[in-house]
Amino acid sequence: MTRRGWSGLAALVAWTVFVWSNRLVNAWGSDTESTADKVTSSLLAAVLLGFAAAGLVVLVRTWRSPLTAGWARAMQVFAGLTIVVWAVRVPQIFLGDHELGFEVVHALLGVVAIALAVWTWR
Repeated sequence: MTRRGWSGLAALVAWTVFVWSNRLVNAWGSDTESTADKVTSSLLAAVLLGFAAAGLVVLVRTWRSPLTAGWARAMQVFAGLTIVVWAVRVPQIFLGDHELGFEVVHALLGVVAIALAVWTWR
């Protein structure tokens, strides 16, 4: 893996951990979300955090040896899933009953995540 590819994946892993671990904390600390919403959010966060963990494994393994085709494909799935999640989630947020600040912050979170996913894919 090139230094540029390594940097993109490292940034995507860090961003994913930051965003989705905070989502877990916010979901389970919320008094307004239903248990079903909390579980759904937790499942999505767990999947993305699982891919971030796999990304961390790739980062460690590629420090000393080349990236295998299987791991490269897994990271493409990670990047693709990130893009799909945010491409769906941001419009949902804008169509929901949220304050403008909340919408803007989440749109920015999504834009950064998508940009990092594209960087990782390339």
